[in-house]
Amino acid sequence: MNVAKLKNVQNIISVEETDYEVKTEIQRGWFSNKKCQKETKVFASKVLFHNGKPLKGESLSFSDGTLLKNRTVTNYSSGILLNETIYDGNGKVLSTRENEIVCGMVRRSVCRENSYDGVRVTTTEYDSHDHRTLYLSVDYHTYEQNYEWTYSRNFEGEVHTCKNKVKNEREEYYYNGKGQLVKYQIYKNGVLINTTLHFYNMLGQEISTSINGWEEQIKYDQYGNEIWQKWYPELRWWNGDDKFPTSPIEAISEFSYVYDEFGNWTEFRLYRNGKYNRLRLRKILYK
Repeated sequence: MNVAKLKNVQNIISVEETDYEVKTEIQRGWFSNKKCQKETKVFASKVLFHNGKPLKGESLSFSDGTLLKNRTVTNYSSGILLNETIYDGNGKVLSTRENEIVCGMVRRSVCRENSYDGVRVTTTEYDSHDHRTLYLSVDYHTYEQNYEWTYSRNFEGEVHTCKNKVKNEREEYYYNGKGQLVKYQIYKNGVLINTTLHFYNMLGQEISTSINGWEEQIKYDQYGNEIWQKWYPELRWWNGDDKFPTSPIEAISEFSYVYDEFGNWTEFRLYRNGKYNRLRLRKILYK
């Protein structure tokens, strides 16, 4: 649940959200077969607030609408994630995350992921400027992925560089003076394989993204929520290991909302290429 876009948060006690996937099924009868749309619950969450900040939360994900797949419990400290535990449908712990908070900022985060053949521990550390200084992943096969981060500033903003000590990879993140990501580049074996550019309007909203020259676009309503998006799924899912798609298929997503008197949406519908695809419902309890 994205609580950052909620309005009138000082008066919010709790927010419940339920996510449904829309599927088309065939109803078979004696004389005809009829197509119908079925809204199947896939996700449900609830967040409690205190003085305008999240206090604790719980989310459930489902298979086939009724079978519990996993459960996530989160706790916050002054609105900052303190810890998180994910359980499977039988109550077994799948993963945990513990954040060390100093002066209102996360300085160290440790995530433990359990699987059938071992445990993977990922440690991330940050400095007082919220810069990532360490990303170390050690899995059950003792294979380590150690990422080293460096930072520099110029007249335009800030540049973050990440190097993988195990693989010969480098990632560069360029931010403007407002702290917005404007360029992202990936190098493998010294060769540039991906350049992603981000563009914003005067309100600070991202209006377009260019991935190796392929442009994606976004439009918003008066509340700052997306109502239209042109994007390329193959580019979003491409991780650089395979050949870059030269003719990606374009997808159009359209979003509609129902708002309450405080400007928070209570109903969200997603249409992908004109087809009804997803429904989200919210219940917001105010003081």
